[in-house]
Amino acid sequence: MLPPCLYSVLYIPLQPHTYNVCARNPLFWEMPDSPRKQVKFEIPAEVIADYEARHLPLPSLPDPDLIALHAACARVAYLSGAAEHFDRVQEESEDIYVLASDGGSADLLSSLLDLIPVGA
Repeated sequence: MLPPCLYSVLYIPLQPHTYNVCARNPLFWEMPDSPRKQVKFEIPAEVIADYEARHLPLPSLPDPDLIALHAACARVAYLSGAAEHFDRVQEESEDIYVLASDGGSADLLSSLLDLIPVGA
């Protein structure tokens, strides 16, 4: 999973549920897990047919307001320096294979644990 401060998505006017993916660092696009530069959320026709056949309400698409909130949070994280903090934690985690017995790596461990999604 990519950390939210690395990217955000911006709505494309007049194109429902279509967004440009914006990255603060051009190297983002070279990462193996990078998303496409544009995404369109839609319900596949076979899913619509299946739901209609079972008389179920269609699943909803992501809420554009929540996506806009995510984009605003990503901008704030970048402008506040939180994105640089994430970069530093990421770099430190790549260099450390064992935690310090004196507790010296507690901050790093705490920061890494904060990155784990709730319910994972």
